[in-house]
Amino acid sequence: MDIFPIGTISAASNLGDMSGIKYKLYEPNGGSRSNSVYTTLISQFSEQTILTRKKALPYLNLKYVYANIFSREYRQIEHFIDKMDDALTSFSIVDFSKGQTQTAVASPANNTWTVDIDDTRIYSATTNQKANVAMLWNGKGQWKLGALSGLTANASLTLDIQPNNYGRLPLDNISTTNTLVYPVYTAYLLPNQLANFTTGVYLEGHVSLTSNGGYMYSGDLNFVSKYKVV
Repeated sequence: MDIFPIGTISAASNLGDMSGIKYKLYEPNGGSRSNSVYTTLISQFSEQTILTRKKALPYLNLKYVYANIFSREYRQIEHFIDKMDDALTSFSIVDFSKGQTQTAVASPANNTWTVDIDDTRIYSATTNQKANVAMLWNGKGQWKLGALSGLTANASLTLDIQPNNYGRLPLDNISTTNTLVYPVYTAYLLPNQLANFTTGVYLEGHVSLTSNGGYMYSGDLNFVSKYKVV
């Protein structure tokens, strides 16, 4: 399973892998936003009677905004886009604009976590509809991913943690103040998105010991969901 922007994820790890390089998950520092897109066609006649019809199923537009990120972070994005052949291959992506505060996370049965939230509208346990996967993320490098195996409307999500066991966020470390739940979608990148990135301040290589030296980059990435979201 590939997730943006860290690559292939594996069991019991917070890191992704691309070509043997390990990458950490990080949020777009300029924010993100998403909206449902309806492709409704409208025809108006001389008597002002309006005919409406659906052209396609609603889908999600998702934008990540980056403001002066390190060269190392930009190279990670570039590596992921090359791995996906730009807009050719779908992957999983977290909608950081739709994070919700959970009121409790418990494990009432083996291999499942129950996440209590008061609005489940954007989630679905039906395959290829809305968000079928959720991520619990503490914003500090630890996360846990689970596929929805059940849902109680406006009460809770049931996440199937096994058999993949993606992420290393321990249940004991989750609290209502440090961990949010986010929807995860299957999506494509729109073509040629890196062309809009610009370079800014140049950092000398000796600024840190973690290869942050080089130009800083700013720009937007736009994604579109593969499946219907409403």
